[in-house]
Amino acid sequence: MINISDYEMRCGAFAKILIDKVGKKALKLFKSYNHPDLDGTGKEDEGETKVNDFRRKVFETELEAYHRVQSSSLLRKHTPAFYNQIQTGEIINGDTNVTEHYLSNCCFEIEFIDGNHVKIGELQSNATLLKHLEQQFGFNLKNLITEFHSKGIEYTKDSSIIYNANQFILIDFATIDCEKFRPIIESGSDDPYDGIRLD
Repeated sequence: MINISDYEMRCGAFAKILIDKVGKKALKLFKSYNHPDLDGTGKEDEGETKVNDFRRKVFETELEAYHRVQSSSLLRKHTPAFYNQIQTGEIINGDTNVTEHYLSNCCFEIEFIDGNHVKIGELQSNATLLKHLEQQFGFNLKNLITEFHSKGIEYTKDSSIIYNANQFILIDFATIDCEKFRPIIESGSDDPYDGIRLD
């Protein structure tokens, strides 16, 4: 069981981030079609099944990406420690059962990193800050992105960076751009995967 009221919460488009600052861990808990606040991804008209299938595929690509990171010492150094997928069971908020607001078992636990946040595109456009961080932490961002791609982690263009005095960490990456799963929602077929292409 997860009681989300036990955590500090931050919201993203696809998930809530449940932060345990004492334990320095964070849960990324993916929201379902029934969540009251989908933060810009919308309650698409095609219905609950297709929307949840779409969102579940996004989770799967992020989870797979964290598994692939583990085979690279460079990527492990610049991503949060990955602990595992979480079997969610019942999800409550205080005394209220909110299980239907989230996708069953679409949750993983990672290290919580505190620091300054910047989107990767913004950092790439800020040559002064990028050079400073590369010199401070002894890495090259282009080489880091190349390493992600070499491990089959193709989607980094919307990633975020967290940096502090000791760490340069990249989050929000996936094996596949989630837009490639858009046919799950847009298809008129009863098959939610009709028309999907991953090449």
